[in-house]
Amino acid sequence: MKNNMITNFEIKNLNNSISPLEEVLKDGARKMLQAAIENEVLEYPPVSA
Repeated sequence: MKNNMITNFEIKNLNNSISPLEEVLKDGARKMLQAAIENEVLEYPPVSA
């Protein structure tokens, strides 16, 4: 069987196992993205009717 990154990725996701470091990094990235989106919404110019 040919071993490649896609196969390894699929197996890892099927096992639903991520390292504690990956969990911390994902959580931090999610929080930063949420803050950036919220900031964009606040800075978006209001629509004039």
